Amino acid sequence: MKFIEEPYMLFIKMFDNCTYEIAPCSKVLLFTFDSLTIDELLSFQAKYDLLPESTFEWIELKIIEPLYSFLKLLIQYQENNYLDYKLYASKRDEMFYLLKRIYTKEELGNFFYLLVNHTTDFERHVAANYMKVKNVKELANLMGYGVNTFRIKFKETFGIPAYQWLLNEKAKRILKCLTTKEEDFKSIIDEFDFSSHSHFYKFCKTQFGVTPEELRKKLNR
Repeated sequence: MKFIEEPYMLFIKMFDNCTYEIAPCSKVLLFTFDSLTIDELLSFQAKYDLLPESTFEWIELKIIEPLYSFLKLLIQYQENNYLDYKLYASKRDEMFYLLKRIYTKEELGNFFYLLVNHTTDFERHVAANYMKVKNVKELANLMGYGVNTFRIKFKETFGIPAYQWLLNEKAKRILKCLTTKEEDFKSIIDEFDFSSHSHFYKFCKTQFGVTPEELRKKLNR
C-alpha cells in the first residue's frame, strides 16, 4: 500500500489490477488518455532504463504551478457540467503543453515509464495498425494472427473484446472529426466507410444517443 497526498499526481496503465482507497473529504481528478494521444505519450519515452520495472508500479509527480491552478479549474468545469468532449480535447492538449513546459524530460520519462517503456509489441502493433482496417478480421490478418487467437490475445491485453475496442475508437475519431473539422457528413461517411447515411445515422444513435446533426450542434455549441 502506498499513500498519495496532495499535491501529487500518479500515472497508472489502463486495465492494471489495482485497488484504491480514497480518504474521506478527498478530491480526485481522473484524466484519461485514449489512443488519439499515443504519439504525444511516446514523446516522453526514456532513452535508457531508469530503474527496474518493479520499482515503477506507483509513480508520483508533484503538481506545481501553473499546473495546479489548471487542474483546479478543470474540477470546477466538471462540477458545473461544462466538461464536454470539445472542452476535454482542448484541455487535454493544454495539459500536455504544460507538462512539457514545467517538467524536465527525465521527470516525464519517469512519470510515463510504465506506458512508453513497457508497452508490449502487441499493443504497439495494434496502435500502429488499427486505423488501417475496417474490422477485427482485417486487423488480425494484418498483424499475422488467426482471428480466434487474436481475439483471445486482444481481450487478455486490453481487457475488452477487439470488436468493442475498435467500435469505441471509431466513435472517438468521429467525435474528433465533428468537433475539429468543418466537413459535411458525406465526407465523414466516406472516410469511415459507412454504407449509407442511414448507417451513419444508426451508428450515432447507438453510440451517442443522438442523430449526427444533433451531435454536431451539441459538440460545437
